[in-house]
Amino acid sequence: MNEVPVGILTPESVTHLVQAVPCTRKEKTALPPSFTPHSYCVILGRGKVNESIGNRRLKILVDLELNNYVKAKSRREKSYVVARVMETIQDAGGAFVRCEGGIWYEVDDSEAREKISTLFRDKLSDHYKSSTSNKVEKRRQLKAARKKKFMNPEWKAVSFVNLDVSRIQAEIMNKSTSDCSSTTSI
Repeated sequence: MNEVPVGILTPESVTHLVQAVPCTRKEKTALPPSFTPHSYCVILGRGKVNESIGNRRLKILVDLELNNYVKAKSRREKSYVVARVMETIQDAGGAFVRCEGGIWYEVDDSEAREKISTLFRDKLSDHYKSSTSNKVEKRRQLKAARKKKFMNPEWKAVSFVNLDVSRIQAEIMNKSTSDCSSTTSI
């Protein structure tokens, strides 16, 4: 692939390079049972995946390309920056993998690109509403608004310890007997 100096993106170079980095993996591929992720593998999923060396390397690559991603004016240019990060990982012998039910899979290229794009958006959270930190903040604000809406200051918590159950039962009995005495018999 022709190398373009970092920071120099022209429409011609972007078009040429994006076409040179096709999306080749269309579906996830099961890996051998003996597979264990190595230091260049990026692990997708939840939990402690961000502690893996491959994921840390991905974050460093995203940091290095962040300036180019910000400078990219079109979606195609941003796609090229994402493809360059993905290609760097794959050229180093790495892969984007996920464990499902104890079986390791190499994910398709579109899922790998989505992972990289999410990292870029998260790094630029003040620019994107779709970043994880903005979504978390929005959920927190909605939860606070719901709590405020349903909390009525006039409502008081009732403690069942303080209730005099026998007094309440007596009132109920008095009311029911008074209702019976007021009825007339034929």
